[in-house]
Amino acid sequence: MFLFFFLVTLFFFNLSNSQELSDYSNHSRIEIVPSNKFLKFKNNFFFGIKINLEDGWKTYWKNPGDAGAPISIDFDKKEGILDKEILFPFPKEFVEKSITTIGYENEVIFPVKLTLEKNVKRIKTDLNLEYLVCREICIPVNARYKIDHYLDKSLDNFDKSPIYQYFRMVPAKNQKSIEVQNLLRENDFKINLTIKKS
Repeated sequence: MFLFFFLVTLFFFNLSNSQELSDYSNHSRIEIVPSNKFLKFKNNFFFGIKINLEDGWKTYWKNPGDAGAPISIDFDKKEGILDKEILFPFPKEFVEKSITTIGYENEVIFPVKLTLEKNVKRIKTDLNLEYLVCREICIPVNARYKIDHYLDKSLDNFDKSPIYQYFRMVPAKNQKSIEVQNLLRENDFKINLTIKKS
């Protein structure tokens, strides 16, 4: 009961003290890359959410496994933004005390793809992020960033940015050959399923 009360208190403390995290607050450090511009690639705009984790701590993939939750984002003002998508690089599997989770350790960059209105020239909004960091317990982290970018100043060197190496690790949906590994649970049996599409 005490642990539950502590985690709930910590959660609301984080919500009421959202800020840009520049050190290992709650066992992780987060930053937006690049910090002052979008990256343009194939008619979409991108930025990255970079999370560095202390040793032994992890955060989660879009399908976290037996426990956990994936990172989520939202914008206070959505004018000019038609769609947003967090792209999840290929993860690792962790097994601890018969609990299987899927996610990342040490460092990960989540590319974020934005589809914008054609005539929009500037995106000015607050970005709200929520994610979990876990070791023996899970701690929710909430952070807020101000975004004020003029689109004509966006960078075209996407393939030379730190985001690109993680972007290449995102499983593609339209490849002629793709291998996807999912962890399924049915009637308390775990099934490792590999699907190949030709």
